[in-house]
Amino acid sequence: MIDTSNDTKRKRLLAVTALLCVLSIGVMAIALVQPVDSVDGGFVAPPFDSGAIEGVPVVGDGLGWSEIETPEYKLSVCGVLVLPETTKGNGVKADVWFTNPDANEVWLKLRVLDSDGGVLGETGLLKPGEFVQSIELWSLPAEGDAVVFKVMAYQPETYYSEGSVGLKAAVLKERGQ
Repeated sequence: MIDTSNDTKRKRLLAVTALLCVLSIGVMAIALVQPVDSVDGGFVAPPFDSGAIEGVPVVGDGLGWSEIETPEYKLSVCGVLVLPETTKGNGVKADVWFTNPDANEVWLKLRVLDSDGGVLGETGLLKPGEFVQSIELWSLPAEGDAVVFKVMAYQPETYYSEGSVGLKAAVLKERGQ
Protein backbone atom coordinates (compact mmCIF):
# COMPACT_ATOMS: atom_id res chain seq x y z
CA MET A 1 0.00 0.00 0.00
CA ILE A 2 1.22 3.52 -0.93
CA ASP A 3 1.44 6.24 1.75
CA THR A 4 -0.61 9.20 0.39
CA SER A 5 -0.61 11.30 3.58
CA ASN A 6 2.46 13.33 2.43
CA ASP A 7 0.90 13.86 -1.02
CA THR A 8 -2.34 14.98 0.58
CA LYS A 9 -0.51 17.37 2.90
CA ARG A 10 1.42 18.86 -0.02
CA LYS A 11 -1.75 19.31 -2.06
CA ARG A 12 -3.50 21.02 0.87
CA LEU A 13 -0.49 23.27 1.49
CA LEU A 14 -0.34 24.17 -2.20
CA ALA A 15 -4.08 24.92 -2.24
CA VAL A 16 -3.83 27.16 0.86
CA THR A 17 -0.81 28.98 -0.61
CA ALA A 18 -2.61 29.53 -3.92
CA LEU A 19 -5.70 30.82 -2.07
CA LEU A 20 -3.57 33.30 -0.05
CA CYS A 21 -1.92 34.53 -3.26
CA VAL A 22 -5.29 35.08 -4.92
CA LEU A 23 -6.61 36.95 -1.82
CA SER A 24 -3.48 39.14 -1.69
CA ILE A 25 -3.82 40.05 -5.37
CA GLY A 26 -7.50 40.87 -4.82
CA VAL A 27 -6.77 43.17 -1.86
CA MET A 28 -4.03 44.98 -3.84
CA ALA A 29 -6.36 45.41 -6.81
CA ILE A 30 -9.06 46.93 -4.59
CA ALA A 31 -6.50 49.31 -3.02
CA LEU A 32 -5.31 50.46 -6.45
CA VAL A 33 -8.83 51.05 -7.76
CA GLN A 34 -10.03 52.96 -4.66
CA PRO A 35 -10.33 56.75 -5.25
CA VAL A 36 -7.61 58.95 -3.72
CA ASP A 37 -10.21 61.17 -1.98
CA SER A 38 -11.13 58.35 0.37
CA VAL A 39 -7.62 58.09 1.81
CA ASP A 40 -7.40 59.75 5.24
CA GLY A 41 -4.80 62.46 5.84
CA GLY A 42 -5.01 63.98 2.36
CA PHE A 43 -5.08 67.69 1.59
CA VAL A 44 -8.38 69.42 2.31
CA ALA A 45 -8.81 72.61 0.32
CA PRO A 46 -9.70 75.63 2.46
CA PRO A 47 -13.13 77.10 1.74
CA PHE A 48 -13.68 80.54 0.23
CA ASP A 49 -14.72 83.24 2.69
CA SER A 50 -18.51 83.61 2.69
CA GLY A 51 -18.20 87.24 3.86
CA ALA A 52 -15.86 88.33 1.05
CA ILE A 53 -16.75 91.62 -0.63
CA GLU A 54 -15.63 92.64 -4.11
CA GLY A 55 -13.74 95.91 -4.40
CA VAL A 56 -11.31 97.99 -2.38
CA PRO A 57 -12.27 98.94 1.17
CA VAL A 58 -12.31 102.46 2.57
CA VAL A 59 -10.46 102.14 5.87
CA GLY A 60 -10.35 104.78 8.61
CA ASP A 61 -7.16 106.30 9.99
CA GLY A 62 -5.30 104.85 12.96
CA LEU A 63 -5.53 101.18 12.04
CA GLY A 64 -2.18 100.94 10.29
CA TRP A 65 -3.82 99.70 7.08
CA SER A 66 -1.21 99.43 4.38
CA GLU A 67 -0.16 97.48 1.32
CA ILE A 68 2.53 94.83 1.70
CA GLU A 69 4.39 93.53 -1.33
CA THR A 70 6.13 90.16 -1.60
CA PRO A 71 7.93 88.94 -4.72
CA GLU A 72 4.89 86.80 -5.66
CA TYR A 73 1.89 88.90 -4.58
CA LYS A 74 0.55 91.98 -2.76
CA LEU A 75 -1.89 92.26 0.12
CA SER A 76 -3.35 94.90 2.40
CA VAL A 77 -4.18 94.49 6.07
CA CYS A 78 -4.34 96.52 9.27
CA GLY A 79 -1.27 96.60 11.52
CA VAL A 80 -3.53 96.79 14.57
CA LEU A 81 -6.08 94.18 15.68
CA VAL A 82 -8.88 96.16 17.32
CA LEU A 83 -11.11 94.18 19.67
CA PRO A 84 -14.62 95.49 20.41
CA GLU A 85 -15.03 97.25 23.78
CA THR A 86 -17.18 94.42 25.11
CA THR A 87 -15.57 91.05 24.48
CA LYS A 88 -17.57 88.45 26.33
CA GLY A 89 -16.63 84.92 25.36
CA ASN A 90 -15.32 83.66 22.06
CA GLY A 91 -16.70 84.37 18.60
CA VAL A 92 -15.79 88.07 18.75
CA LYS A 93 -15.22 89.81 15.42
CA ALA A 94 -12.22 92.09 15.03
CA ASP A 95 -11.60 94.38 12.07
CA VAL A 96 -8.58 93.53 9.90
CA TRP A 97 -9.62 94.86 6.46
CA PHE A 98 -7.72 92.02 4.79
CA THR A 99 -7.54 92.63 1.03
CA ASN A 100 -6.41 90.58 -1.96
CA PRO A 101 -5.69 93.23 -4.65
CA ASP A 102 -7.20 92.77 -8.09
CA ALA A 103 -3.75 92.60 -9.74
CA ASN A 104 -2.84 89.35 -7.89
CA GLU A 105 -2.98 85.96 -9.54
CA VAL A 106 -3.25 84.04 -6.24
CA TRP A 107 -5.88 83.26 -3.64
CA LEU A 108 -5.06 84.56 -0.15
CA LYS A 109 -6.01 83.47 3.35
CA LEU A 110 -5.30 85.20 6.69
CA ARG A 111 -4.69 83.40 9.98
CA VAL A 112 -4.29 85.23 13.33
CA LEU A 113 -1.78 83.50 15.64
CA ASP A 114 -0.93 84.12 19.28
CA SER A 115 2.68 84.45 20.49
CA ASP A 116 2.92 80.66 20.88
CA GLY A 117 1.70 79.98 17.31
CA GLY A 118 -1.83 78.97 18.38
CA VAL A 119 -4.59 79.85 15.91
CA LEU A 120 -6.95 82.54 17.23
CA GLY A 121 -9.01 82.81 14.03
CA GLU A 122 -8.80 82.72 10.25
CA THR A 123 -10.51 83.86 7.10
CA GLY A 124 -11.48 81.72 4.17
CA LEU A 125 -9.82 82.15 0.80
CA LEU A 126 -10.08 85.48 -1.00
CA LYS A 127 -9.94 85.73 -4.76
CA PRO A 128 -8.17 88.69 -6.39
CA GLY A 129 -10.26 91.86 -5.99
CA GLU A 130 -11.92 90.75 -2.72
CA PHE A 131 -11.61 91.80 0.93
CA VAL A 132 -13.04 90.96 4.34
CA GLN A 133 -13.58 93.62 6.97
CA SER A 134 -13.57 91.39 10.05
CA ILE A 135 -12.27 88.08 11.28
CA GLU A 136 -13.99 85.95 13.91
CA LEU A 137 -11.66 85.10 16.79
CA TRP A 138 -12.15 81.72 18.45
CA SER A 139 -9.86 82.69 21.29
CA LEU A 140 -9.15 86.23 22.49
CA PRO A 141 -5.78 87.83 23.02
CA ALA A 142 -5.40 90.42 25.77
CA GLU A 143 -4.95 94.10 25.00
CA GLY A 144 -1.26 94.80 24.48
CA ASP A 145 -0.49 91.22 23.39
CA ALA A 146 1.41 90.72 20.18
CA VAL A 147 -0.24 88.62 17.47
CA VAL A 148 0.99 87.48 14.09
CA PHE A 149 -1.02 87.74 10.89
CA LYS A 150 0.05 84.78 8.77
CA VAL A 151 -0.96 85.23 5.14
CA MET A 152 -0.94 82.12 2.95
CA ALA A 153 -1.09 82.27 -0.84
CA TYR A 154 -2.37 79.51 -3.13
CA GLN A 155 -2.34 79.01 -6.88
CA PRO A 156 -5.91 79.02 -8.19
CA GLU A 157 -7.42 75.59 -8.90
CA THR A 158 -4.31 73.58 -7.89
CA TYR A 159 -3.93 74.98 -4.35
CA TYR A 160 -0.14 74.79 -4.69
CA SER A 161 1.52 77.09 -2.18
CA GLU A 162 2.81 80.42 -3.39
CA GLY A 163 4.40 81.04 0.01
CA SER A 164 3.38 82.71 3.22
CA VAL A 165 4.31 85.83 5.11
CA GLY A 166 4.04 86.67 8.81
CA LEU A 167 3.24 90.17 10.02
CA LYS A 168 3.32 91.29 13.66
CA ALA A 169 0.32 93.28 14.85
CA ALA A 170 -0.64 95.00 18.07
CA VAL A 171 -3.88 94.24 19.94
CA LEU A 172 -5.98 97.21 21.06
CA LYS A 173 -9.40 97.50 22.63
CA GLU A 174 -11.91 99.83 20.99
CA ARG A 175 -12.82 102.76 23.20
CA GLY A 176 -16.37 104.09 23.47
CA GLN A 177 -16.91 107.40 21.75
